[in-house]
Amino acid sequence: MNWTPNDWYENIRMSQQSFNHICDQLSVFIERRTTKFRSPHPVGKRVMVTLWRLATNIEFRTLGHLFGMGRSTACMIFHDVVDAINSILLPKYIKFPTGQALRNTIDGFRTRWGFPQCCGAIDGTHIPIIAPKEHHADYYNRKCHHSVLLQAVVDYNYRFTNINVGHAGKHHDAHVLRESSVFLKASAGELLPNWTENLDNVEVPPFIIGDPAYPLLTWLMKAYPGVI
Repeated sequence: MNWTPNDWYENIRMSQQSFNHICDQLSVFIERRTTKFRSPHPVGKRVMVTLWRLATNIEFRTLGHLFGMGRSTACMIFHDVVDAINSILLPKYIKFPTGQALRNTIDGFRTRWGFPQCCGAIDGTHIPIIAPKEHHADYYNRKCHHSVLLQAVVDYNYRFTNINVGHAGKHHDAHVLRESSVFLKASAGELLPNWTENLDNVEVPPFIIGDPAYPLLTWLMKAYPGVI
């Protein structure tokens, strides 16, 4: 494929190196055997079909024409690869840091952003969808379109360390938080260790930062709403 580096980012939102890495990681799980009736689509093509759909939201009929396959085949390949990504890659690469990795994250926030004891930044965003036939009003958000909510925690270098996705768009960020694994683990004392640091004669534990939409908790810090 004679794509320039810019072509890769324009078409599938990633570099050729990242694409090849995903193919290598998923090949065992999505490769199909050759039978006497037909030859399967190769791993690279299956991943490309999936990433193209995710990057462009192109309809399956057009996607099938683009890659020389039927609509149903394109749809089946897409769901197979997405399932593999969710079950294999997500838990491997998106996980909240522990141990030395958590210390590195705290050091990263301090060095890059001048923020001590910070373990992550949390926020939510709306992913536009076509409203489902049932309970469609639940997905209508304050921005006047239908969506599902993505809550994410990122580290000092913008890397995802935790995600929660799927809540209907009408819900507030605080509601999504309270039903997420981050909230449940942090509330149970299972997310952040008791590594306090003395800052201006106050013992400050590790915490996550969020915007004013979130509640102020012992492990979740948000900006002061008034004027100092």
